[in-house]
Amino acid sequence: VPAGQPSRASIDLRPTRVPRWTCSLGGVIDVPLEVDGPRILVSSRSGQLVSLDATSGRRLWTKKIGGLRGTYLSRAVRQDRAVYIVVADGRVLKLSLDGGQQIWNRDLGAMLTDAPLFDPSDDILVVAAADGRLFGLSAHRGGVRWTVEERERTDWVQAVPGGTLCTGPRSIRRLGHKSEANRKPWRHSLTDEVTGRPLVSNGWVYVPCADGTLMTINLDTGNFGVPTRLGALALVGVTRADTRLLVTDAEGTVFALDARTNAPLWTTALAEPMSSAVTHHNGTVYAGTGRGSLLALDVVSGKVRWQCLLNGPVQTSPMVVGKLCLVATRTGTLYAVSLEEPATDVSTGLSGR
Repeated sequence: VPAGQPSRASIDLRPTRVPRWTCSLGGVIDVPLEVDGPRILVSSRSGQLVSLDATSGRRLWTKKIGGLRGTYLSRAVRQDRAVYIVVADGRVLKLSLDGGQQIWNRDLGAMLTDAPLFDPSDDILVVAAADGRLFGLSAHRGGVRWTVEERERTDWVQAVPGGTLCTGPRSIRRLGHKSEANRKPWRHSLTDEVTGRPLVSNGWVYVPCADGTLMTINLDTGNFGVPTRLGALALVGVTRADTRLLVTDAEGTVFALDARTNAPLWTTALAEPMSSAVTHHNGTVYAGTGRGSLLALDVVSGKVRWQCLLNGPVQTSPMVVGKLCLVATRTGTLYAVSLEEPATDVSTGLSGR
C-alpha cells in the first residue's frame, strides 16, 4: 500500500520548550533507557551504568564496568530488585538495583549483541551472541543452563507468547518453548536488510526494512502478510499508537498507518535524520532526531506541537516518565522536558497530511 511521498520544505523553528533538567553522563548514549518507577537506568559507551532520580536528575549511583576488550553496554534490564546488563565483550552482569553492587559476573566468551531477555516462567536470562548462539542463564546464579546453536546472527531478541523472536540482519525466526507444543517455530531468510527492531502487536510482527518496506508476518503461523512500501529510504522504527502504526524512515519522515489495514493516514516530513522509533503517549508522538531536536507531534493529524533543541544527535527513542519526556544524546547528555508547559504550534515548514 503506497503511502506517497511527503513534500520537503525547509524548517525554521524556534524552540518552544526548554529542559527541566539535564545530566551529563559522559560517553555516547545510544541504547534505550530503563525505567523503574521514579528511577532511570542509563547505559553509556564509556562503560558506565548510572541510576538517576527521574524527577530531579540527581545521581543515585554509578557503576563503572571496565575491561580490556571494550565496555559497550546494552540497555539495562530490571527484574525484582536486580539489574541485568550485557557487555559486548561477552560478559553478563547482575547488579543490585539499590546500589549497583555486583551480584554475579558471567563471561560467555562470545561477542554479545542485544540486551538480556528475562523469561519469568523458568527464571532464565536469554542472551544473544553475534555468532548466532543463544544462551540461557540462571537469573539467580548466572550459570549457563542451555545453549542453542543458530546459523544466523541475532541483533534483537524479543519475548513473544510461548517463545522468543530472534531477528538478524537478513533473518527472523520464532523459537518455541517445549511447553507450547501447539505453537510451532518458524524461520525466514529475508531478501532485504532489517534496519530496525521489529514490533510485535496483536498477533503480527512488523519488520522495518532497508528498501522502505514494512513487512508483516503472522506471529503464530509465520505466514507473510501484505507488505507496505513507504518509500525508497530505510525504515528505522515502528511503534503502535492505539489504532495506528507509526513508522519512521532514515530521513525523518513519520508515517501514520491504520493498524488494521496499513492504509496511510498522514505523513509528516521532519527533514532531520532519524535512527529510532518514535514514542506515543496520551495523544502525542515524541521524536528525537539526528540533528539534535526533540519534536512533539499530534497523533491524529501529524502536526508538530513543539520543539526542544538538544546539544547532540539522538539515536534512541524518547521515553515518557510521569510528566517528563526523557531523551538522551550521543554526546552523553540526558534531557528531561516537561509535558505540562503550554504548547505553541510550530508546524510552519513541515508537511503533515
